[in-house]
Amino acid sequence: MAIQTKSGKAFEYAIALELSKKINNGQKVKLIQNIQFQTAKHSFESFSTIKQNNYCKSASLAVDYVTKLEPRLENALFDDEIIILIQSDQKGSDGDIRDVIATRSRHNWEIGFSAKNNHMAVKHSRLSDKIDFGKEWFGISCSPKYMNEIGK
Repeated sequence: MAIQTKSGKAFEYAIALELSKKINNGQKVKLIQNIQFQTAKHSFESFSTIKQNNYCKSASLAVDYVTKLEPRLENALFDDEIIILIQSDQKGSDGDIRDVIATRSRHNWEIGFSAKNNHMAVKHSRLSDKIDFGKEWFGISCSPKYMNEIGK
Protein backbone atom coordinates (compact mmCIF):
# COMPACT_ATOMS: atom_id res chain seq x y z
CA MET A 1 0.00 0.00 0.00
CA ALA A 2 1.37 3.43 -0.95
CA ILE A 3 2.34 5.65 2.01
CA GLN A 4 -0.27 8.28 1.10
CA THR A 5 -3.01 5.64 1.01
CA LYS A 6 -1.80 4.07 4.25
CA SER A 7 -1.69 7.49 5.90
CA GLY A 8 -5.22 8.26 4.68
CA LYS A 9 -6.54 4.96 6.04
CA ALA A 10 -4.84 5.62 9.38
CA PHE A 11 -6.53 9.01 9.58
CA GLU A 12 -9.93 7.44 8.77
CA TYR A 13 -9.40 5.05 11.67
CA ALA A 14 -8.46 7.94 13.99
CA ILE A 15 -11.61 9.85 13.01
CA ALA A 16 -13.86 6.82 13.62
CA LEU A 17 -12.15 6.16 16.97
CA GLU A 18 -12.23 9.78 18.17
CA LEU A 19 -15.85 10.20 17.05
CA SER A 20 -16.88 7.10 18.96
CA LYS A 21 -15.07 8.35 22.09
CA LYS A 22 -16.51 11.86 21.82
CA ILE A 23 -20.15 10.86 21.45
CA ASN A 24 -20.05 7.94 23.89
CA ASN A 25 -21.72 10.05 26.57
CA GLY A 26 -24.41 7.64 27.71
CA GLN A 27 -26.04 7.14 24.33
CA LYS A 28 -25.80 3.88 22.43
CA VAL A 29 -22.80 3.98 20.08
CA LYS A 30 -21.85 1.11 17.78
CA LEU A 31 -18.53 1.19 15.93
CA ILE A 32 -18.80 -1.21 13.01
CA GLN A 33 -15.61 -3.23 12.67
CA ASN A 34 -16.00 -4.16 9.00
CA ILE A 35 -13.16 -4.95 6.58
CA GLN A 36 -12.61 -1.22 5.93
CA PHE A 37 -12.25 -0.64 9.67
CA GLN A 38 -9.77 -3.51 9.97
CA THR A 39 -7.72 -2.18 7.04
CA ALA A 40 -7.68 1.32 8.51
CA LYS A 41 -6.75 -0.02 11.95
CA HIS A 42 -3.88 -2.04 10.47
CA SER A 43 -2.61 1.07 8.66
CA PHE A 44 -2.90 3.14 11.85
CA GLU A 45 -1.01 0.56 13.90
CA SER A 46 1.81 0.45 11.33
CA PHE A 47 2.82 4.02 12.25
CA SER A 48 4.90 5.11 15.23
CA THR A 49 3.21 6.10 18.48
CA ILE A 50 4.10 9.73 17.80
CA LYS A 51 2.41 9.61 14.37
CA GLN A 52 -0.62 7.79 15.84
CA ASN A 53 -0.94 10.52 18.48
CA ASN A 54 -0.78 13.17 15.76
CA TYR A 55 -3.57 11.45 13.81
CA CYS A 56 -5.69 11.23 16.96
CA LYS A 57 -5.11 14.88 17.89
CA SER A 58 -6.05 16.03 14.38
CA ALA A 59 -9.09 13.76 14.32
CA SER A 60 -10.17 14.97 17.75
CA LEU A 61 -10.05 18.59 16.58
CA ALA A 62 -12.11 17.73 13.50
CA VAL A 63 -14.66 15.80 15.56
CA ASP A 64 -14.92 18.61 18.13
CA TYR A 65 -15.56 21.12 15.34
CA VAL A 66 -18.25 19.02 13.65
CA THR A 67 -20.03 18.11 16.91
CA LYS A 68 -20.36 21.82 17.72
CA LEU A 69 -22.12 22.31 14.38
CA GLU A 70 -24.25 19.15 14.47
CA PRO A 71 -26.01 18.55 17.82
CA ARG A 72 -27.53 15.26 16.64
CA LEU A 73 -24.13 13.62 17.02
CA GLU A 74 -24.03 14.02 20.79
CA ASN A 75 -27.72 14.23 21.64
CA ALA A 76 -29.62 10.97 21.40
CA LEU A 77 -33.30 11.09 20.54
CA PHE A 78 -35.63 8.57 22.17
CA ASP A 79 -33.07 5.92 23.02
CA ASP A 80 -31.67 5.93 19.49
CA GLU A 81 -28.40 4.21 18.56
CA ILE A 82 -25.72 5.92 16.51
CA ILE A 83 -23.71 3.70 14.19
CA ILE A 84 -20.22 4.68 13.02
CA LEU A 85 -18.57 2.98 10.06
CA ILE A 86 -15.73 3.42 7.65
CA GLN A 87 -17.11 3.29 4.13
CA SER A 88 -15.55 1.37 1.24
CA ASP A 89 -13.50 3.28 -1.32
CA GLN A 90 -15.85 2.00 -4.03
CA LYS A 91 -18.46 4.47 -2.77
CA GLY A 92 -16.10 7.29 -3.77
CA SER A 93 -16.13 6.02 -7.35
CA ASP A 94 -19.91 6.10 -7.17
CA GLY A 95 -19.84 9.77 -6.09
CA ASP A 96 -20.03 9.43 -2.29
CA ILE A 97 -16.65 10.73 -1.06
CA ARG A 98 -17.39 10.32 2.65
CA ASP A 99 -14.92 8.07 4.47
CA VAL A 100 -16.47 7.83 7.93
CA ILE A 101 -20.24 7.88 8.39
CA ALA A 102 -22.36 8.27 11.52
CA THR A 103 -25.97 7.13 11.13
CA ARG A 104 -29.15 7.23 13.19
CA SER A 105 -31.24 4.78 11.19
CA ARG A 106 -34.27 5.22 13.39
CA HIS A 107 -34.44 8.87 12.31
CA ASN A 108 -33.17 8.38 8.75
CA TRP A 109 -30.26 10.72 9.53
CA GLU A 110 -26.57 10.53 8.77
CA ILE A 111 -23.48 12.67 8.54
CA GLY A 112 -20.19 11.85 6.89
CA PHE A 113 -16.56 12.86 7.16
CA SER A 114 -14.30 13.06 4.15
CA ALA A 115 -10.94 12.43 5.79
CA LYS A 116 -8.15 14.44 4.20
CA ASN A 117 -4.67 14.74 5.60
CA ASN A 118 -1.33 16.08 4.42
CA HIS A 119 -3.13 18.72 2.43
CA MET A 120 -2.95 22.46 3.04
CA ALA A 121 -6.16 23.35 1.21
CA VAL A 122 -9.73 22.40 1.84
CA LYS A 123 -10.72 19.77 -0.68
CA HIS A 124 -13.75 20.33 -2.83
CA SER A 125 -16.23 17.64 -3.71
CA ARG A 126 -15.11 15.51 -6.61
CA LEU A 127 -17.66 16.62 -9.16
CA SER A 128 -17.69 14.75 -12.42
CA ASP A 129 -19.12 15.18 -15.88
CA LYS A 130 -20.37 11.60 -15.61
CA ILE A 131 -21.95 11.62 -12.15
CA ASP A 132 -25.17 13.56 -11.63
CA PHE A 133 -24.43 14.59 -8.04
CA GLY A 134 -27.83 16.25 -7.64
CA LYS A 135 -29.60 12.97 -8.36
CA GLU A 136 -27.15 10.93 -6.28
CA TRP A 137 -27.11 13.23 -3.25
CA PHE A 138 -30.54 14.87 -3.25
CA GLY A 139 -32.76 12.87 -5.61
CA ILE A 140 -33.05 15.89 -7.94
CA SER A 141 -31.11 15.79 -11.19
CA CYS A 142 -28.74 18.56 -12.19
CA SER A 143 -29.96 20.60 -15.13
CA PRO A 144 -28.91 19.53 -18.64
CA LYS A 145 -27.24 22.94 -18.96
CA TYR A 146 -25.07 22.24 -15.88
CA MET A 147 -24.15 18.73 -17.06
CA ASN A 148 -23.23 20.13 -20.48
CA GLU A 149 -21.09 22.91 -18.97
CA ILE A 150 -19.25 20.62 -16.52
CA GLY A 151 -18.48 18.20 -19.34
CA LYS A 152 -16.45 20.77 -21.26
